[in-house]
Amino acid sequence: MTTTFATTPIVADPLLDALTVAFTAILRDPAVDPVRLERAAHLIALVERRADGGWLVPSSDGRTAYLVDASARTCSCPDYQKRQTACKHSLAVRIAQHRERAEVEAEQAQMVDVDVPIPYLLTPEALAYLDGESVDLPHQCARCGSENALLTHCDQLGPRCIARELFGDSDDAA
Repeated sequence: MTTTFATTPIVADPLLDALTVAFTAILRDPAVDPVRLERAAHLIALVERRADGGWLVPSSDGRTAYLVDASARTCSCPDYQKRQTACKHSLAVRIAQHRERAEVEAEQAQMVDVDVPIPYLLTPEALAYLDGESVDLPHQCARCGSENALLTHCDQLGPRCIARELFGDSDDAA
C-alpha cells in the first residue's frame, strides 16, 4: 500500500508563500550556490536594516557582523571578498527584502478604502454639533457608558449598573 501526501498546504500562509517565491526567484540566478542559499535561510531572522540603507548580518559564529549593500549586492565578509559572488549574508538580505515586500503587500491588501462611505447615520444632535451649535446631551453611565446616567446618583451610574451593584450581576434585577 502506497501513502501519498498532499504537496499543497491546507492553510494558506502568506509569509510561507512569500519565502517560497523568494527562494524560487533567487535560485533562478545561475550564479547562486544552493548550499549558500540554504545557509542564508538560517540567518534570515537575524538580518537588520540600518538607517543608512545598508544591512547588518551576523556571522555564523555570532561574534562578527557583516555589512551588506543590497543595491550593489556586495558584502564585507571574507567569502564575498574572495569570490566576488553572492555569499550567504547577501542572500539572507535578498530573502529579507522579499519577506518585507510581501508583508507590505499583505498590509496594503487589508487596508480599508477611504473613499467607501461609512454605513452610519449621524443623529440630529451630532449634525447640530458639527454645525457649531451647543448641544446638551444626556450624561452616560460612568461604568458602562451605554445608558443614561442618573444625575442624582453619587457615582453617576445608570439604573442597570446601580441594580447590578445592589443585587448582583443578574440582568433580571433591573
